[in-house]
Amino acid sequence: LPIKESELPEFLKPYLELIQKMGHMSAQATKSPVKSIKITTEGKVSEYIDSLTTFATVGILKESLEDSVNYVNAEFVADERGIKLDKETVANHSGFENRVTVKLTTQKKTMTLSGTVFGENAGRIIEIDGHQLDLEPKGTMILFRNTDVPGVIGDVGRIIAQNGLNIADFRLGRDKNAQALAVVKVDGVINKEVIKELSELETCLSVCHVTI
Repeated sequence: LPIKESELPEFLKPYLELIQKMGHMSAQATKSPVKSIKITTEGKVSEYIDSLTTFATVGILKESLEDSVNYVNAEFVADERGIKLDKETVANHSGFENRVTVKLTTQKKTMTLSGTVFGENAGRIIEIDGHQLDLEPKGTMILFRNTDVPGVIGDVGRIIAQNGLNIADFRLGRDKNAQALAVVKVDGVINKEVIKELSELETCLSVCHVTI
């Protein structure tokens, strides 16, 4: 760690946990060799951008390297694999006291997640690729991106239910391009058939699942 764990302030710890989960989530959602990782911070957390970068990098690399990456060697491992690491602090203009953003670029796609902490330790993802939402990064989730037209939520719910899965939570975010992102938390294991059926919907732009 750039700073010893004992020297990290208490307010920062939920942000470290959050950004590691955001990294892990983005790595699962992209499922492709990593080219670059960019961490952007707003607010007081910017003083600890090095530690935040380390935790995000661990979250991303653990998806493919598992036990061989840790807080001590994460950035070295990234460099060894030709992964570019960028860090940027920006003026606080988003309306949140603190905000952390992970931008993951792989060989196939780019994904950007932003998060903050409400109260003492309620870490939330507040934006995914321009779609604003309020999501606790926990559990098994389906990420379904679609054209923003009527009837999509019903189609998604029907397919999930027909495959014997219970919907535990449903979050919807819209962007400015007539697209929407549904994040559906489910109880149980998601099989390939569910993802296949969802991908075959005419409104589907992309679909994947992650487990945090």
